[in-house]
Amino acid sequence: MANGVTRSRWHDGLTILPRCGRLPLRPGGFEGQGRQRGSDMKTLIAVPCMDTVDAYFARSLAQMARVGDCIVEFEIGTLVNFARDKLAGKAIGAGCDFILWLDSDMVFQEDLMVRLMADIQQGNRDFVTGIYHYRKPPYKPVIWEKFKRIEIHGNAEQEQFLHYPKDRIFEVKACGFGGCLMRTRMVEPIMEKYHALFSPMDRCGEDMSFCARATAMGYKLWADPSIQMGHRGYMICDWQQWDAWQRQDQNERHAEGSEPEADRTEHPEGI
Repeated sequence: MANGVTRSRWHDGLTILPRCGRLPLRPGGFEGQGRQRGSDMKTLIAVPCMDTVDAYFARSLAQMARVGDCIVEFEIGTLVNFARDKLAGKAIGAGCDFILWLDSDMVFQEDLMVRLMADIQQGNRDFVTGIYHYRKPPYKPVIWEKFKRIEIHGNAEQEQFLHYPKDRIFEVKACGFGGCLMRTRMVEPIMEKYHALFSPMDRCGEDMSFCARATAMGYKLWADPSIQMGHRGYMICDWQQWDAWQRQDQNERHAEGSEPEADRTEHPEGI
C-alpha cells in the first residue's frame, strides 16, 4: 500500500481497485461494490471512447480513489455526443447522484474524484471541472470565460479563459468534459427544456453545447485551478525535433559557458 492506495492486481478474472472493492467484469463496464465509510452517494464514472483507450489513462483510472459507490461505464462509439447521451441515461437509470466525466486521453492524480466531490459538496455546486489544455500549440486551457450562442448563422460569441485565477475556484461559461463532475439532477431539466443534452449546436462541440444549454437555464459551472490534468497527445519525431533539440542544447551550454563535446551521441538500449 502506497499513499493509502492499494495497487491493482488480477485474480481469477477479478480486479481490485483503490477503495472500490471487487469489480466483476461485465459487458459495458465495471460495477464497484465498495464505498468510503459513511458515504451513501452513487456515481457513474462515464468514459466515452473509441475501440481502444490510452494506457496512461487506464493507469490513472485504476489508481483513482473512489468516493461512495461507483459504476464505471465505457460507451464505445464514433459519435461522442451519442455516447455521452447514453451515459447520462445510464446514470439516471442506475439511480446515480453524480456523473464523473473522463475522456480516455486524460491523465490525472489519484485524488481527482475526491477533490471534485469536495468542491461540489462544500460549495453546494452542481458542476465542477478540473483544468487541462489542448494538445496542439498554443496549448490553451479548455475553459471559456465567455460563451454565448448567437442564433444568427449559428455562430457563437466566445472567449477562452487564458488568464484565470490560480488561487480560488472560479466560474466559467463553458469547458471541455475531459475531467468534470456534475450532479445527475441537471440532466432531466435540460432534456425537458431542449429535448437534447449533448446534441451539437451549429459550429459547437457536444460539450460546449451542453454548457450553453445548462448556463441558459441558470446553472453555474465552476473550475478548480488546483486540479490540473494532463492531455495525452502524439507527435511525429523527425529531423526537425532533432535539430531543435541540438539548438536548445547548444544555447544552454553557451549560457553555462561550457564547450560542446566532440561527440555527444547517445546510444539508447532501445528505440
